Amino acid sequence: MTGRTPALLTDDNSGAAAAVAAETGIGQVAAGLLPGDKVTHVRGLQARGRCVLLAGDGVDDAPATAAAQLGVAMGRNGSDLALQTADACWSATSCPACRQC
Repeated sequence: MTGRTPALLTDDNSGAAAAVAAETGIGQVAAGLLPGDKVTHVRGLQARGRCVLLAGDGVDDAPATAAAQLGVAMGRNGSDLALQTADACWSATSCPACRQC
């Protein structure tokens, strides 16, 4: 939609990541990542000239969220650290399309 190629960086297992990637059309997937691995991937994308928006909801996402150009915490029920580290918070109450789900 934006002309940019999304990447999926997750601590989830490769099967779950592959299923989400297939459903959403994401071709670049890195699964089973530790928090430091996510930061390494973010910095690698940035070194290749990519502008990184990272969305996460947990303590394990906070370091990569802080490293990204734009960090977004998913939901008001995310961890306090994720909410404090993020530049923005996405919640069902702030998104009309989410309220329909």
